[in-house]
Amino acid sequence: MSDALLDLLNRYDLADRYPRLLAERYPRIISRIVDLWGTPSLSAYFEELLIMDRPDRQGFPPEVGAELMSLAFAYDNVVLPRQEQDDVWAHVNGKAQEELAQLGLMPNAKDFHTSVGRGEQQMIGLFLRAGLSIDARDEQEWTPLMRACFEGNYDMAEALIRAGASVHAQDYDGYSPLHWAALNGNEALVELLLANGARVNATSNHGFTPLIQAASCGHTKLVRGLIAVGANVAATTVDGWTALHKAVSNGHLDTCVALLDQGADPLARYQDGTTPLEIAQRGNRQQLVKLLAMAASLRQRHPEALNPASKK
Repeated sequence: MSDALLDLLNRYDLADRYPRLLAERYPRIISRIVDLWGTPSLSAYFEELLIMDRPDRQGFPPEVGAELMSLAFAYDNVVLPRQEQDDVWAHVNGKAQEELAQLGLMPNAKDFHTSVGRGEQQMIGLFLRAGLSIDARDEQEWTPLMRACFEGNYDMAEALIRAGASVHAQDYDGYSPLHWAALNGNEALVELLLANGARVNATSNHGFTPLIQAASCGHTKLVRGLIAVGANVAATTVDGWTALHKAVSNGHLDTCVALLDQGADPLARYQDGTTPLEIAQRGNRQQLVKLLAMAASLRQRHPEALNPASKK
């Protein structure tokens, strides 16, 4: 039994909602509920837990799911309304803000991001208790999770996701945490984000997908991995760049091979009509010219040969 959760429930006369089976079988979930109690992030976490139709989630046994639903209903309909009425958690926020001040920090997005950049996982709960959102944004509209993914800090990213950080958040230009992890070729972070529901074909404001980001930097293994889980190899940016255009432009031969293996079109046209093959020719990249010309010829003679879907 979690004494901490039971104590929180007792404050609202909700001891009868204590999820005994959930506590016995999923103690880590109980710990996270306690950590997020009193913050808006807990409602989002409950909602995430109650979504059972995702392909990567097996769901809870019916009796555990019933306990979870009962607790979530009580939190949203009893705890939060009462909290808004009498601000019973004001002292919690104040105490956390005092603790931050003692560390030379303010309860604002700037210092939260600074703490994330330092890899201080233990500070996440303190900032949340001080009233910060887990997705507090800086001047670039970055969330802490975006920063952790850009900087390649897997442990921090995992801790932020456990605390309710959104894997779907987008910055000022529409880039998500997955875009930044893919740009830097961080396979472990990409897997973590996808396992937590990130959209493999998410697009930025200009139409860039994580695959295009990875291809532009020559992250061949990641390119293959993204395609294997559903990334659209033919996706284009708003102005017509494909992943192959970007890989050719930057001279990433192995990445081009990987894309062509999965059906990328060497004659796809940018908005001005430029194809990947023409980019290779203009750049005098002879190996790429030969590769793309051969792929184009093969496609013209046997269209199905470079379309993996047609082989299924």
